[in-house]
Amino acid sequence: MTIASHRRSTKRLRPLAATLALSAVLAFTVAPVAGFAQQVDRYGNDMGAQYAGQPYNEPNATTAYSFSLGEDCGLLNVGYSCNANTKYFKCRPKDGGATCQDISPAKQQPATPEPEQILPNLSIPIPDLTFSNAVIATQDGQAGIQINWIAQWIQAVYRFGIGVATVLAAVMMMIGGIQWLTAGGDASKVSAAKEKISDAVMGLALSLGVFLILSLINPDILNLNSLFVSKVPADTVDSPFSGTMTGANAANCAEAVKAAQAAKCAFAEGIVPASPGSSLACNYHFSTLNYDYTKINMVDYTGNWGSVITAPINGTVKYTKADGICGNSIRVINSNGYITICHAKDFIGEDGKQLANGTAVTQGTPLGHVGGRCCSGETVPSSWTHPNAGSWCHFDGRACNDPSSAESCECQTSAQSGQTSGPHLHLTYRGSTGYLLSCIKQ
Repeated sequence: MTIASHRRSTKRLRPLAATLALSAVLAFTVAPVAGFAQQVDRYGNDMGAQYAGQPYNEPNATTAYSFSLGEDCGLLNVGYSCNANTKYFKCRPKDGGATCQDISPAKQQPATPEPEQILPNLSIPIPDLTFSNAVIATQDGQAGIQINWIAQWIQAVYRFGIGVATVLAAVMMMIGGIQWLTAGGDASKVSAAKEKISDAVMGLALSLGVFLILSLINPDILNLNSLFVSKVPADTVDSPFSGTMTGANAANCAEAVKAAQAAKCAFAEGIVPASPGSSLACNYHFSTLNYDYTKINMVDYTGNWGSVITAPINGTVKYTKADGICGNSIRVINSNGYITICHAKDFIGEDGKQLANGTAVTQGTPLGHVGGRCCSGETVPSSWTHPNAGSWCHFDGRACNDPSSAESCECQTSAQSGQTSGPHLHLTYRGSTGYLLSCIKQ
């Protein structure tokens, strides 16, 4: 072989090698075609039942306490049965107050619509590319989400590449044909035209047959598994609330407070704990309202018997002895609303005396002390609708009589302790604007 013929052979191989390299790259895009699980036609097919409305799982009252549907049942009765004849009549917040409502399954809201999925939005769109929704799936016994977007994108790129390769091959063959027709019998020009046509045909054949070639070499090259995102299990975490709770519960309460912080607070100074060092309790005040901060207008704080109660906001003070199921109550009022504190032991301030009703106080001013211990032998009032209320009067010791005096005592009458299983502080917010949790300071 002469040097000139060797150069011509090498020249002919260059476009063939380039086409082969491009075809090999495109070949990998076929991988997802054979390796993906079957798609479903909608997201979360198995999750519908989780969103369906369920009756509140709360015990029914054992007393003859009875309200009619729509009747005002009192804010402090929220969460309890309002009619002893059916477990589905419960006291629920409504329009700043509380009414007796029917929460039977037939009255529940329909299942929440499945959430709309957010699909990838490509900056450079690819023709005929449609992303499927993520799929709820199980892999190796662990639940999660199966996502096929990457494979679908690669598959679309491969199809687009085949189309481009076909068009280019056709153009090169037409150019070669024109060169051949216009060669005028020149052997070198005819040879170049033939070479161009053969290179185009060979490249197109490789592009179309690369999937078969790679499957013969190693079938595993063509298998690309779906992206599987496993569900993160709930764990025990520390929360800003009293005690330690499971990750799911703490997240719900924490998210409710966090979301509320961006909303408006009626009190410029915010609300501080009514007893220094106490913690906000994550309990039924959150869960029965589905952690919706726009509906939560009462919370509980931890508190020890005899601990100091301080003003949670600026305003004027009002004391009420034996204020229904609230027991001894302390209310701080200003132009934006008021905060009522239930279950006080006494109304003794910093100087050992009770402040007069209407006295102006600032946030943090001592107003009394934590109570909530019902003496043993006390008769439980019929207004105590909680099913376990009959066992709550079990504290021994000398009973407190006058919350206006600094008595040495260990428990209270049921009328002064209020409906409670033990010492703590119950706060209720009433105002014309804003939300209680928006004002909470931790």
